[in-house]
Amino acid sequence: MSNHSSVQHLGQAGEALKKNSIAGRKKKDLMLFAAFTVIVIAIVELVIRGLKVPVWIIPAPSKVAVETITNFHHILPHLGITLMEIVLGYILGAIVGVSLAALFYRYEILDKLLTPYILLMVATPMVSLVPLLMLWLGFSPLTKIIAVVLGSFPVILINSALGFKSTDPKRIALGKSLCATEGQIFRMIIFPGALPAIFTGLIIGGIFAIITAIGAEFAGGGSGLGSRILYYSSLMQTPLVFGIIIILALMGVSIYLFISWLAQRYTRWYGN
Repeated sequence: MSNHSSVQHLGQAGEALKKNSIAGRKKKDLMLFAAFTVIVIAIVELVIRGLKVPVWIIPAPSKVAVETITNFHHILPHLGITLMEIVLGYILGAIVGVSLAALFYRYEILDKLLTPYILLMVATPMVSLVPLLMLWLGFSPLTKIIAVVLGSFPVILINSALGFKSTDPKRIALGKSLCATEGQIFRMIIFPGALPAIFTGLIIGGIFAIITAIGAEFAGGGSGLGSRILYYSSLMQTPLVFGIIIILALMGVSIYLFISWLAQRYTRWYGN
């Protein structure tokens, strides 16, 4: 009994050391990236100031930061609108994409009939449909949310469907041998096995959601970060344009990091 307890403690200590080592490497990589970013920004600042590049062409990073912070109270309401469009459209797109992928897996006839159309939607920029959506539904935020749904769900669907189809047949056979129902097999074997592919689709779908939302705001309406880019460009306020672009980039990175964190948390078993 004592030997078993000692082995267990050694295993726990090994896992703790492994986690600390991984956390240490990640912290070191993050610090290295932060230092490199500071150096790059400093070099860009010095080059732009040294060459005396006009602000309306390429502003110095310090100018972008000052102008963005100073005018952030004007940007904030539009940031909220864009976030609302992206979050609602993305969540609905994820629900539609994963649900349709499950239906395609369950009913093969749907997969054969509709997959070509889904591929066509992936290949077609959904932003091109925004003028039609605005013609039909007006310039309300609902139009942009629908555009985000249409832009994000096809790629989520395709990745999820591939995940469902790639389930190890031996695991399904094992479930059937244990008299599991189809619902239990899907819930306990197929869906968990598809999670890595689903999360990949969610990451790509999140980027598509941002692109579609901004494209929809370019196409029409006076609200949202896309409309602010056009507005500040027309006034040649280039620092604010760069500031909004940086905000959008941070939104994309945030989606990537959040979904990657979820994937690491819920697919740790994958490949074991």
